[in-house]
Amino acid sequence: TEDESRDYLAQGLQSIWDENKRFLNPQEYPVDLSKACWDNKH
Repeated sequence: TEDESRDYLAQGLQSIWDENKRFLNPQEYPVDLSKACWDNKH
């Protein structure tokens, strides 16, 4: 339902540090790509 989706999103956002969520000078969040994904990107 819509309420469950909203709760799931809110829970996910709570797991992200505030430094990564701010819009002004956000902290970079490292993301590692699999080889297949990297090859597809380039």
